[in-house]
Amino acid sequence: MSMMWAAVVGLGGQAQKDRVPALADCRLAEFVAVCDVDPQRATAQSDRWQVPGFTDLTRLLDRGRPDLVIGAVPHHVGRAVVEACAEAGGDVMKEEPFATDPHEAVELALWEKTGIELMVAVGRRFRPLYPAAAELLEQIGAPSPGRGSVHVPLPRPGRWLAWARAGCGGGCRCSAVCGGVRRRGRCGRRRCRRPSRCRVRR
Repeated sequence: MSMMWAAVVGLGGQAQKDRVPALADCRLAEFVAVCDVDPQRATAQSDRWQVPGFTDLTRLLDRGRPDLVIGAVPHHVGRAVVEACAEAGGDVMKEEPFATDPHEAVELALWEKTGIELMVAVGRRFRPLYPAAAELLEQIGAPSPGRGSVHVPLPRPGRWLAWARAGCGGGCRCSAVCGGVRRRGRCGRRRCRRPSRCRVRR
């Protein structure tokens, strides 16, 4: 069985912290290339991991011919990356979310009819909470549909939603809100000065 050739497209924080090191350590695939629109990022990661670096996805697909591309790109350009890789006949694993809306997801899923495999990276499913939730559901029974909402007052929402305004998408909005929640102290104050050391419980 020949080893799969894999490349990473998009070299932001998530890719540098998780995806690239994991691929470099993977024994089931050969790390063959990196790609980013930022030449400095592409060069830095290329030098660090001793693989070819590209700033153009088309050139990467033509020269590197990877069997798998890990797309760690902002959500608004994810579709273009998936379609380019699919046209080249390569499998794609994209960072969550898979698409920006249901219609886009359906259209992207049609590429699997060409014989390629599309995947979405959802690393949180490996956290202990999720298997425990599945076991509890087996004991409780089928859940009943419902609807709810959570309102989180943020003192400076612009700071937390800056990435979302830049077009990074829903994932960043969710992360921004989670960051805002974490900054609240146990006292529940919106402007707790030292949330990590707050000793007052609600």
